[in-house]
Amino acid sequence: MDPKQLIQFWVNYNKHLAFLMSFLSEDDLKRECKTANEQVYSLEFFCTDYVTHLEHHLHQLVDYD
Repeated sequence: MDPKQLIQFWVNYNKHLAFLMSFLSEDDLKRECKTANEQVYSLEFFCTDYVTHLEHHLHQLVDYD
């Protein structure tokens, strides 16, 4: 895949995730999810952890501070 296409896909995918997350209510964010190893996390944790993880990878590719 062309690197520019991959980056554009990544941008669009993450914009779509942000759009979907914007519809989550406070109650939705409090819902708990169990992982394969039986740990329990809130949906809010998964959303914020995804963004933190995404920023980690962006910092590996681009210096934007």
